[in-house]
Amino acid sequence: MDCAASVKLIFRFDGSCIFPSATAANMVPTSTPLPSTHLSADEVIAIHSGRDYLIDMLGFLPGFACWVDSTSTAHPRLAVPRTSIDAGSVGIGGAQTGIYPLPSPGGWQIIGRTPLAPYDPNRAEPILYKAGDYLRFEPILGLREYAALQTQLAAGTYSLPDHHRGALTWVL
Repeated sequence: MDCAASVKLIFRFDGSCIFPSATAANMVPTSTPLPSTHLSADEVIAIHSGRDYLIDMLGFLPGFACWVDSTSTAHPRLAVPRTSIDAGSVGIGGAQTGIYPLPSPGGWQIIGRTPLAPYDPNRAEPILYKAGDYLRFEPILGLREYAALQTQLAAGTYSLPDHHRGALTWVL
């Protein structure tokens, strides 16, 4: 019987889709309340990264992790879905949260992105997590740190630690 793993996912809270006043230089307007929740970006980041999430299912695309989030960060789905969302994007649709593993259309509010590939068919384990695993977001607040990780990943100089099933394991 497989035991659940605890997976730590590096994540850049972007908020530009749900915080319209965000800019490239300052992606997160920390004091601007989110219209649908009246929380500031700092509060959304703290809530989102302050707990483990049980991955309820994988579906829609290979590695599309989805879970129900009963916290106060729920956001309504878009009235008109986007035709393309970047791989690694994290979206909230109602009370559900999910990670887009590949570029795809979608109607959820995008709150940020991980530079890691949630799905890579060339890895020994193509998907970083499984249904029943616990996921925790580790926020990257600086654009430089995020860009450095993207550079390392593109150059092949960053590698994920072994992902073992059984004991609680952190994947960076």
